Order: sequence, then structure tokens, then C-alpha cells
Amino acid sequence: MNILCNICQELLTPSDTLLVIYCGHLFHNNCLTRWLKRQASATCPQCRQEATEGKIHKVYFTHENDKTITEIADFALEEQVNNLKFQILLKEKDINFYTTKSANLEKQNVGLRQLVREVESEIKQKNSIIQDLMEKIVDLQKIQLECASFKKRLSEKEKELQEYREKEFPGNPRGPIDPCSPICPLLPFWPGFPLNPGGPGFPIDPSKPRDPGKPGSPRDPGGPLLHARTNKTHIIFYIKNYNVITYIYTKKK
Repeated sequence: MNILCNICQELLTPSDTLLVIYCGHLFHNNCLTRWLKRQASATCPQCRQEATEGKIHKVYFTHENDKTITEIADFALEEQVNNLKFQILLKEKDINFYTTKSANLEKQNVGLRQLVREVESEIKQKNSIIQDLMEKIVDLQKIQLECASFKKRLSEKEKELQEYREKEFPGNPRGPIDPCSPICPLLPFWPGFPLNPGGPGFPIDPSKPRDPGKPGSPRDPGGPLLHARTNKTHIIFYIKNYNVITYIYTKKK
């Protein structure tokens, strides 16, 4: 059996000077003496009962021989060493566990950092696309405003043109070229078209011969176009079977 001093926690051996208090607790002489000097009242370090000088006595062991004491001390030391080795083994297991866990967490951190970089790159691309789209939206809004302005101007010009037509051509509000006029289908086949004053075959002069060799042509005597003449502002075509004078072309002043 190993007996420890409750103050220094070391083994009590027969070679040590030992003291026992009346309460029954055993201590080294030096340990208990220092303890009592530091305390205001003399009490047992273990149970705190009164430990006056009259209640403290020396203890004397009767031992077999020094060899037995040495064996006991060696056994106690060996037991302490084994206990420390076991504690070291447990600590090494803990170290291996946390080392492996740390390595796994580091791998996860590497993957997470890579994922963060990819997400940041994707966000950057999306922001660039959003910026381009916002610029296009601004451009489209400008174009929309310009189109609205052009539509407004076109509407104003159409209104002005209609007023001009009604003023200048009261008998033909559609203007100098009426899509419903019988002369319109003939224009692409008439020599000298588009109308160019002074061009070949234009204007038609009643005093000039027709084209009898081209039956059915607008200038043929049997065709619908009888003759044309010019005045100061217009070229006037006279259409057979029609009493309406159609204004085809306006000459520049």
C-alpha cells in the first residue's frame, strides 16, 4: 500500500520524519510545519480540525528492510510511468484525430475557396451582361424617343401636304399622281418615263406624228392617251373617254 502526504502528494516512506494529527491524518514533518506557519489558526490540512501542538505526534514505522522499501518505491514509480505512458498514448490518438480532421477541413476550405472564385467570376460576368443590357435599354429609349419625334414630324408634314393638296389641287385631293387615275398604269410603258421634260419622246406634241407602227401603245392613235401639252407649271395629259384633266408632273420653276 502506498501512502501519500496530502500536502506535497509524495509517498510517505519509513525513512521520512512523519507527523500525525489527533484526527488521524499523516504528513511529512516539514510539510506540516510549513503549513501551520502559514495558517492563522492551527488546523488539519485535510479535515480542518484543530491541530495544536499537543495534538500532533511523531510516527515511527517498523519496516522489514530497505530492499522492500526500495521495491515498493520502484513499483510506485513504474506505476506512475505506465500511467504517464497511457496518458501520452491517449494524447497521441487525440493528436492524430485532430490532425486528420484539420487536413479534411483544409481540403474543404480549398474547395470552398475555388467555389467562391467561380461564383465571383460568374457574378462579374452577369454584372457585365446587365451593364450591356442597361446601355442597350438606354439606346433603345433614345431610339424610341427619336421615332416618336419622327412620327410627330411626319404627321405634321403629312398634314401640311394634305393642306397643300387641298389648296393646290381642289379637284384632285390626292395630289398630282392619283393611284386611281387611268393614266397611272400606262406610265411605266410610256417612252421617256420617268417624266423628264425635254427627254426623248416627251412631252407629246399633237403636231408630231403618232406611232402607228406600235398598235396599242399609249401614243398609238387608238390608245387611251390622246395628247399632252405643257403650261407654265404642269404637264397635262388628256385621256380619251375622260373629262378629268390629270396632273402627272410638276415642272420646276
